[in-house]
Amino acid sequence: MTSGSGGGGGIRLRPLGIGDLLDETFRIYRRHFLPFLLVIGIVLIPTIILEQMLRLAVAPPFPLPPLGGGPPPPPTSPLPSAVVSIATFIVTFVTNTTIDGAATLLAANAILGRPLSVANAYRQSLRRLGRLLWASFLANLKIFLFAISIVGLYAALRRYLGWALIVPAIMLEEQTASGALRRSWGLVDKHRRRMLACWVLILLLQLVLVDGSDYLIRYAFRLLHEGSSASFFAPPTVDMGEVIVTAITSTLFGAIWYIAKTLFYFDLRVRKDAFDLERAADLARLPGESQSSSA
Repeated sequence: MTSGSGGGGGIRLRPLGIGDLLDETFRIYRRHFLPFLLVIGIVLIPTIILEQMLRLAVAPPFPLPPLGGGPPPPPTSPLPSAVVSIATFIVTFVTNTTIDGAATLLAANAILGRPLSVANAYRQSLRRLGRLLWASFLANLKIFLFAISIVGLYAALRRYLGWALIVPAIMLEEQTASGALRRSWGLVDKHRRRMLACWVLILLLQLVLVDGSDYLIRYAFRLLHEGSSASFFAPPTVDMGEVIVTAITSTLFGAIWYIAKTLFYFDLRVRKDAFDLERAADLARLPGESQSSSA
Protein backbone atom coordinates (compact mmCIF):
# COMPACT_ATOMS: atom_id res chain seq x y z
CA MET A 1 0.00 0.00 0.00
CA THR A 2 1.33 3.39 -0.88
CA SER A 3 0.74 6.76 0.55
CA GLY A 4 -0.98 9.32 -1.59
CA SER A 5 0.95 12.43 -0.62
CA GLY A 6 2.91 14.20 2.01
CA GLY A 7 1.40 16.08 4.88
CA GLY A 8 0.63 19.18 2.84
CA GLY A 9 1.18 21.74 5.60
CA GLY A 10 -1.88 20.99 7.70
CA ILE A 11 -4.31 23.63 8.94
CA ARG A 12 -4.26 26.25 11.67
CA LEU A 13 -5.75 24.71 14.80
CA ARG A 14 -8.44 27.00 16.19
CA PRO A 15 -12.05 26.90 17.38
CA LEU A 16 -14.22 26.12 14.36
CA GLY A 17 -17.79 27.11 13.65
CA ILE A 18 -19.94 24.60 11.82
CA GLY A 19 -19.37 26.38 8.50
CA ASP A 20 -15.60 26.48 9.06
CA LEU A 21 -15.58 22.80 9.99
CA LEU A 22 -17.38 21.83 6.78
CA ASP A 23 -15.07 24.07 4.71
CA GLU A 24 -11.95 22.51 6.24
CA THR A 25 -13.39 19.01 5.82
CA PHE A 26 -13.81 19.41 2.07
CA ARG A 27 -10.49 21.24 1.73
CA ILE A 28 -8.66 18.33 3.36
CA TYR A 29 -10.71 15.84 1.35
CA ARG A 30 -9.79 17.51 -1.96
CA ARG A 31 -6.13 17.99 -1.01
CA HIS A 32 -5.62 14.37 0.04
CA PHE A 33 -8.20 12.64 -2.12
CA LEU A 34 -6.02 9.68 -3.16
CA PRO A 35 -4.85 8.62 0.34
CA PHE A 36 -8.42 8.71 1.66
CA LEU A 37 -9.66 6.83 -1.40
CA LEU A 38 -7.08 4.12 -0.75
CA VAL A 39 -7.56 3.89 3.01
CA ILE A 40 -11.26 3.13 2.57
CA GLY A 41 -11.38 1.34 -0.76
CA ILE A 42 -8.69 -1.30 -0.22
CA VAL A 43 -10.72 -2.84 2.61
CA LEU A 44 -14.31 -1.76 1.97
CA ILE A 45 -14.68 -2.81 -1.67
CA PRO A 46 -13.39 -6.41 -1.28
CA THR A 47 -15.42 -6.81 1.93
CA ILE A 48 -18.71 -5.70 0.36
CA ILE A 49 -18.17 -7.90 -2.71
CA LEU A 50 -17.29 -10.91 -0.52
CA GLU A 51 -20.40 -10.42 1.59
CA GLN A 52 -22.59 -10.30 -1.51
CA MET A 53 -20.98 -13.46 -2.89
CA LEU A 54 -21.77 -15.24 0.38
CA ARG A 55 -25.38 -14.10 0.21
CA LEU A 56 -25.72 -15.28 -3.39
CA ALA A 57 -24.18 -18.63 -2.49
CA VAL A 58 -26.80 -19.18 0.22
CA ALA A 59 -29.78 -17.63 -1.57
CA PRO A 60 -29.43 -17.46 -5.36
CA PRO A 61 -31.22 -14.42 -6.76
CA PHE A 62 -34.78 -14.69 -8.02
CA PRO A 63 -36.00 -12.70 -11.01
CA LEU A 64 -36.00 -9.01 -10.21
CA PRO A 65 -39.42 -7.46 -9.63
CA PRO A 66 -40.50 -4.73 -12.04
CA LEU A 67 -39.66 -1.15 -11.15
CA GLY A 68 -43.29 -0.47 -10.32
CA GLY A 69 -43.29 -3.19 -7.68
CA GLY A 70 -44.26 -6.83 -7.69
CA PRO A 71 -44.71 -9.91 -5.53
CA PRO A 72 -41.93 -10.68 -3.03
CA PRO A 73 -39.50 -13.50 -3.85
CA PRO A 74 -40.22 -16.90 -2.34
CA PRO A 75 -38.75 -17.44 1.14
CA THR A 76 -35.32 -18.96 1.53
CA SER A 77 -34.14 -21.45 4.11
CA PRO A 78 -33.80 -19.49 7.40
CA LEU A 79 -30.78 -21.27 8.86
CA PRO A 80 -28.18 -20.60 6.13
CA SER A 81 -29.46 -17.05 5.74
CA ALA A 82 -29.18 -16.44 9.48
CA VAL A 83 -25.63 -17.81 9.57
CA VAL A 84 -24.60 -15.60 6.65
CA SER A 85 -26.29 -12.58 8.26
CA ILE A 86 -24.41 -13.10 11.52
CA ALA A 87 -21.12 -13.69 9.70
CA THR A 88 -21.52 -10.58 7.54
CA PHE A 89 -22.47 -8.50 10.58
CA ILE A 90 -19.29 -9.55 12.38
CA VAL A 91 -17.12 -8.97 9.31
CA THR A 92 -18.71 -5.56 8.72
CA PHE A 93 -18.23 -4.54 12.35
CA VAL A 94 -14.55 -5.54 12.36
CA THR A 95 -13.70 -4.03 8.97
CA ASN A 96 -15.60 -0.77 9.59
CA THR A 97 -13.85 -0.37 12.94
CA THR A 98 -10.47 -1.01 11.34
CA ILE A 99 -11.20 1.52 8.58
CA ASP A 100 -12.36 4.03 11.21
CA GLY A 101 -9.06 3.78 13.08
CA ALA A 102 -6.92 4.07 9.94
CA ALA A 103 -8.95 6.89 8.39
CA THR A 104 -8.96 8.82 11.68
CA LEU A 105 -5.18 8.61 11.93
CA LEU A 106 -4.82 9.64 8.29
CA ALA A 107 -7.15 12.61 8.86
CA ALA A 108 -5.21 13.65 11.98
CA ASN A 109 -1.93 13.58 10.05
CA ALA A 110 -3.45 15.67 7.26
CA ILE A 111 -4.77 18.20 9.80
CA LEU A 112 -1.39 18.43 11.54
CA GLY A 113 0.62 18.52 8.30
CA ARG A 114 2.34 15.21 8.95
CA PRO A 115 3.25 12.69 6.21
CA LEU A 116 0.40 10.43 5.15
CA SER A 117 0.92 6.68 4.80
CA VAL A 118 -2.00 4.32 4.24
CA ALA A 119 0.11 1.29 5.17
CA ASN A 120 1.23 2.80 8.48
CA ALA A 121 -2.32 3.97 9.22
CA TYR A 122 -3.54 0.40 8.95
CA ARG A 123 -0.65 -0.96 10.97
CA GLN A 124 -1.50 1.44 13.79
CA SER A 125 -5.22 0.68 13.52
CA LEU A 126 -4.61 -3.09 13.66
CA ARG A 127 -2.29 -2.65 16.63
CA ARG A 128 -5.13 -0.98 18.54
CA LEU A 129 -7.92 -3.10 17.03
CA GLY A 130 -8.73 -4.92 20.27
CA ARG A 131 -9.32 -1.63 22.09
CA LEU A 132 -11.24 -0.16 19.17
CA LEU A 133 -13.55 -3.15 18.92
CA TRP A 134 -14.17 -3.38 22.66
CA ALA A 135 -14.85 0.33 23.05
CA SER A 136 -17.18 0.36 20.01
CA PHE A 137 -18.98 -2.74 21.27
CA LEU A 138 -19.49 -1.27 24.75
CA ALA A 139 -20.71 2.05 23.36
CA ASN A 140 -23.10 0.47 20.85
CA LEU A 141 -24.44 -2.01 23.40
CA LYS A 142 -25.17 0.71 25.95
CA ILE A 143 -26.75 2.94 23.29
CA PHE A 144 -28.98 0.05 22.17
CA LEU A 145 -30.02 -0.78 25.74
CA PHE A 146 -30.89 2.85 26.42
CA ALA A 147 -32.82 3.06 23.13
CA ILE A 148 -35.10 0.15 24.08
CA SER A 149 -35.40 1.15 27.74
CA ILE A 150 -38.00 3.34 29.39
CA VAL A 151 -35.73 6.41 29.17
CA GLY A 152 -35.88 6.02 25.41
CA LEU A 153 -34.23 7.57 22.39
CA TYR A 154 -33.19 10.86 24.02
CA ALA A 155 -30.84 9.07 26.43
CA ALA A 156 -29.53 6.89 23.60
CA LEU A 157 -28.86 9.93 21.40
CA ARG A 158 -27.13 11.72 24.27
CA ARG A 159 -24.79 8.78 24.72
CA TYR A 160 -24.24 8.34 21.00
CA LEU A 161 -23.01 11.92 20.80
CA GLY A 162 -21.04 11.63 24.02
CA TRP A 163 -19.14 8.59 22.78
CA ALA A 164 -18.68 9.75 19.18
CA LEU A 165 -14.96 10.46 19.67
CA ILE A 166 -13.80 7.17 21.17
CA VAL A 167 -11.78 6.28 18.03
CA PRO A 168 -9.70 9.51 18.04
CA ALA A 169 -9.17 9.06 21.79
CA ILE A 170 -7.72 5.59 21.21
CA MET A 171 -5.80 6.32 18.01
CA LEU A 172 -4.31 9.68 19.04
CA GLU A 173 -4.06 9.46 22.82
CA GLU A 174 -3.51 5.73 23.39
CA GLN A 175 -6.55 5.54 25.68
CA THR A 176 -7.87 2.20 26.86
CA ALA A 177 -11.39 1.21 25.83
CA SER A 178 -12.97 2.43 29.08
CA GLY A 179 -10.65 5.46 29.12
CA ALA A 180 -11.74 6.35 25.58
CA LEU A 181 -15.39 6.32 26.63
CA ARG A 182 -14.63 8.70 29.52
CA ARG A 183 -12.36 10.90 27.41
CA SER A 184 -14.90 11.25 24.60
CA TRP A 185 -17.66 11.99 27.10
CA GLY A 186 -15.59 14.72 28.72
CA LEU A 187 -14.63 16.35 25.42
CA VAL A 188 -18.17 16.40 24.06
CA ASP A 189 -19.73 17.64 27.30
CA LYS A 190 -21.58 20.95 26.72
CA HIS A 191 -21.03 20.65 22.96
CA ARG A 192 -23.66 18.05 22.08
CA ARG A 193 -26.00 20.45 20.29
CA ARG A 194 -23.21 21.76 18.09
CA MET A 195 -22.05 18.22 17.38
CA LEU A 196 -25.62 17.15 16.56
CA ALA A 197 -26.03 20.04 14.11
CA CYS A 198 -22.72 19.15 12.45
CA TRP A 199 -23.58 15.45 12.29
CA VAL A 200 -26.98 16.16 10.71
CA LEU A 201 -25.37 18.30 8.00
CA ILE A 202 -22.74 15.63 7.29
CA LEU A 203 -25.48 12.99 7.18
CA LEU A 204 -27.47 15.03 4.67
CA LEU A 205 -24.37 15.45 2.51
CA GLN A 206 -23.71 11.72 2.70
CA LEU A 207 -27.30 10.99 1.68
CA VAL A 208 -26.98 13.23 -1.36
CA LEU A 209 -23.49 12.14 -2.42
CA VAL A 210 -23.55 8.43 -1.55
CA ASP A 211 -27.18 7.33 -1.46
CA GLY A 212 -28.28 9.71 -4.22
CA SER A 213 -25.58 8.54 -6.63
CA ASP A 214 -26.15 4.95 -5.57
CA TYR A 215 -29.90 5.17 -6.22
CA LEU A 216 -29.52 6.72 -9.67
CA ILE A 217 -27.04 4.08 -10.84
CA ARG A 218 -29.12 1.25 -9.35
CA TYR A 219 -32.18 2.63 -11.12
CA ALA A 220 -30.25 2.64 -14.39
CA PHE A 221 -29.30 -1.00 -13.82
CA ARG A 222 -32.96 -1.91 -13.33
CA LEU A 223 -33.97 -0.03 -16.48
CA LEU A 224 -31.34 -1.95 -18.46
CA HIS A 225 -32.56 -5.20 -16.92
CA GLU A 226 -36.17 -4.56 -17.91
CA GLY A 227 -35.27 -3.29 -21.37
CA SER A 228 -32.87 -6.06 -22.36
CA SER A 229 -33.07 -9.82 -22.70
CA ALA A 230 -29.28 -10.18 -22.80
CA SER A 231 -27.82 -12.56 -20.24
CA PHE A 232 -25.48 -9.79 -19.06
CA PHE A 233 -28.47 -8.11 -17.41
CA ALA A 234 -29.67 -11.26 -15.67
CA PRO A 235 -30.45 -10.89 -11.93
CA PRO A 236 -27.04 -12.16 -10.64
CA THR A 237 -25.20 -9.62 -12.77
CA VAL A 238 -27.53 -6.80 -11.77
CA ASP A 239 -27.28 -7.71 -8.08
CA MET A 240 -23.49 -7.81 -8.15
CA GLY A 241 -23.32 -4.63 -10.22
CA GLU A 242 -25.46 -2.78 -7.69
CA VAL A 243 -23.24 -4.00 -4.84
CA ILE A 244 -20.11 -2.83 -6.65
CA VAL A 245 -21.73 0.57 -7.23
CA THR A 246 -22.49 0.83 -3.49
CA ALA A 247 -18.87 -0.04 -2.65
CA ILE A 248 -17.50 2.56 -5.08
CA THR A 249 -19.77 5.41 -3.95
CA SER A 250 -19.05 4.63 -0.29
CA THR A 251 -15.33 4.65 -1.06
CA LEU A 252 -15.47 7.92 -2.96
CA PHE A 253 -17.33 9.90 -0.31
CA GLY A 254 -16.94 7.93 2.93
CA ALA A 255 -13.85 9.87 4.01
CA ILE A 256 -15.92 13.02 4.57
CA TRP A 257 -17.34 11.58 7.77
CA TYR A 258 -13.95 10.56 9.20
CA ILE A 259 -12.34 13.92 8.40
CA ALA A 260 -15.22 15.88 9.97
CA LYS A 261 -15.13 13.74 13.11
CA THR A 262 -11.38 14.18 13.51
CA LEU A 263 -11.66 17.94 12.95
CA PHE A 264 -14.36 18.11 15.63
CA TYR A 265 -12.04 16.23 17.99
CA PHE A 266 -9.27 18.80 17.46
CA ASP A 267 -11.78 21.64 17.75
CA LEU A 268 -12.80 20.39 21.20
CA ARG A 269 -9.18 19.92 22.23
CA VAL A 270 -8.44 23.52 21.28
CA ARG A 271 -11.44 24.71 23.28
CA LYS A 272 -10.91 22.53 26.34
CA ASP A 273 -7.20 21.67 26.42
CA ALA A 274 -5.75 24.87 24.89
CA PHE A 275 -4.39 22.61 22.18
CA ASP A 276 -2.66 24.70 19.51
CA LEU A 277 0.11 24.42 16.96
CA GLU A 278 2.81 24.53 19.64
CA ARG A 279 1.26 21.51 21.33
CA ALA A 280 0.70 19.82 17.97
CA ALA A 281 4.40 18.99 18.01
CA ASP A 282 3.84 17.04 21.24
CA LEU A 283 1.09 15.02 19.60
CA ALA A 284 3.40 14.25 16.70
CA ARG A 285 5.66 12.44 19.18
CA LEU A 286 2.83 10.40 20.65
CA PRO A 287 2.24 6.84 19.37
CA GLY A 288 0.70 7.14 15.91
CA GLU A 289 1.69 7.32 12.32
CA SER A 290 5.40 7.13 11.67
CA GLN A 291 7.12 9.93 9.84
CA SER A 292 7.64 7.79 6.75
CA SER A 293 5.67 9.07 3.81
CA SER A 294 5.63 5.83 1.88
CA ALA A 295 5.14 2.16 2.46
